[in-house]
Amino acid sequence: MRKYLITVLIFLVVLHGGCAKSSPLKWEFKTDAPVFSSPAVTDGLVIVGSSDKNIYAVGVETGKQKWMYKTDAPIASSPTIANQVAYIGSDDGSVYAIDVTTAHRKWRYTTGNSVSSAPIVDNNAVYVGSLDGNLYALDAPTGKLKWTFTTEGWISTAPAVAGGVVYVGSLDGSLYAVDADSGKKIWEYEAGDKVSSDCVYDNGVVYFGCADNKLYAVDAKSGNEVWTFDADGKVSSAPAVSDGVVFFGSDDNNLYAVDVKTGKEKWRFETGGSVTSSPFVDDSGIYVGSLDGIVYKIDKDNGRKISDFRTDIGVRSSPVVVEGTVYVGSDDGKLYAIYL
Repeated sequence: MRKYLITVLIFLVVLHGGCAKSSPLKWEFKTDAPVFSSPAVTDGLVIVGSSDKNIYAVGVETGKQKWMYKTDAPIASSPTIANQVAYIGSDDGSVYAIDVTTAHRKWRYTTGNSVSSAPIVDNNAVYVGSLDGNLYALDAPTGKLKWTFTTEGWISTAPAVAGGVVYVGSLDGSLYAVDADSGKKIWEYEAGDKVSSDCVYDNGVVYFGCADNKLYAVDAKSGNEVWTFDADGKVSSAPAVSDGVVFFGSDDNNLYAVDVKTGKEKWRFETGGSVTSSPFVDDSGIYVGSLDGIVYKIDKDNGRKISDFRTDIGVRSSPVVVEGTVYVGSDDGKLYAIYL
């Protein structure tokens, strides 16, 4: 009888251990202020900015700080990595180029106001907007000014570059197509309100969100409207396009899936807060944060929740997924590495 009880006990222990789920949290890294910046991953490092004025490099496996670079003001801009250099803006009005291996500053270019726009690097040039209303083209190796293009409002969001053209939205309510070499305007499309999301180019169409609660699709060559989609709140979440569907969030708490050809809704997923985070899409699903403090993984075919992870407060940062690990910042001041 005793032998039987021991056998049953061992079986239950093994069964419990085999069924136990590992924690979705791989690690968390604490900064001293909210992390609105969206991380970038390169060569075993996660690079991200924080409202505590610092740029951090954190080990992807350990979550330990590798280096830190201090700017003169909070950072809302997200880094772009090219040729082992991190390009990022700061509310001190500057664009920084930081060597990701050594943390050495290669250059700093100062604009006339805060830089919350994420820099975009293409063909050895850095394109970035500033709240001074200008789009800047800088030489990527040296930081020297190539040209500026002036709008009538703040540029708080990231441009898109394709085919030698830079597409950028402004709080003056217009989307601009600008020649990447000369900085000359090619065309201008007047939207219904302030352009409030990053521009995204895909297959000849530029997608962007506005404060008038709409997502716009505009022909990249002509500047003509293809379609608009009405959400029930401001669209500041940058759209992501995959397999003929554009995904984006809204202040109405929803993540939307819209057909790129027709502009018709395929599905929506409701969260508990505004969705200003921009979705990341891969073969396994859609990853997005919400101001309800949760990072969601959603089935991209039917809009059903697959899994989620709760942070301590709202998530404005946009997730990035590398080799099955989700990296994302939170308003709680932490950078998270999680499994979903």
